[in-house]
Amino acid sequence: MDNIYFSTLSNWFTYSSSVYLDKAIHKESHPEHALLLDEIQKIDMHDAQIELGYFRNLSNPENNETSWLGKIKHWFNVF
Repeated sequence: MDNIYFSTLSNWFTYSSSVYLDKAIHKESHPEHALLLDEIQKIDMHDAQIELGYFRNLSNPENNETSWLGKIKHWFNVF
């Protein structure tokens, strides 16, 4: 293995809405979202072989409207 890239679960019409929401732990509304945040904090952020992708903003407690994720949330109001 050379690298690890973390990505969210996307629903490309693979799941019904309810099944997707049951699986989408990256969403703040998911009951186990806090567990995901705890696990992200355990990752060595300085390891060049690890790319957190979307999860980089989840690991940042200053996740706000100026971050790219904050802008996406604001623009699309879907998260």
